[in-house]
Amino acid sequence: MFEEKVNHIPQKDVDLYDKQFTELIDFYQSFLPSNFKLKFSRLSDRGSKEKIYSLMDEKITQLRNNWKYLDENIRKEKLFRAERNIQFKGNEKNRDEIILTSALSHDAFTSECWAEAAAPIWNELDDISLGHRYTTGWAIHVRSAPGSTVNFWSGTGVLFKNEDKYTPNILSPKQYKEIENKFNSEGVSFFSNNPILSQKLSFINVYYQ
Repeated sequence: MFEEKVNHIPQKDVDLYDKQFTELIDFYQSFLPSNFKLKFSRLSDRGSKEKIYSLMDEKITQLRNNWKYLDENIRKEKLFRAERNIQFKGNEKNRDEIILTSALSHDAFTSECWAEAAAPIWNELDDISLGHRYTTGWAIHVRSAPGSTVNFWSGTGVLFKNEDKYTPNILSPKQYKEIENKFNSEGVSFFSNNPILSQKLSFINVYYQ
């Protein structure tokens, strides 16, 4: 529901992501006892999109009126993050306005101003909510990788190594820039059973922790 409004990601792409998440749930369900059920449903399946968007629009108007009073560095950072997360078509004529509206929409979303419309959902029996870094305690955080919560679509995938353990991570552009010259090339045999991958990935870049 929120991806299309905040990041201009088409609903069909969100649906594809959700479909794959559902397939993962079905896979894990096969290993669970019969009295433990996993069920995936989206806020848009159980809440009023119109009501939630209306609450967000009220907050966006408030944030837009206060925008000029924010510190310039804060505004730049918000715009940078918004632009990084938007899925552009490439022919937008009002690009700056889209970026600003996205930044305001993101802040409206993270303020949880829409929680009033979603409150009945959080109170369902045996319901466990999942969320990302924007949550303030009402959801279990879903990682984008074993060692990271950075959005995979705007980050760079890397491997961290601590002793003999490798941990996949996703770094933000700022995080990656800080260590981009500190990677070491290391021979690996992860893909020894795949002749094509073993040839292409016989060496990988690893960051030693």
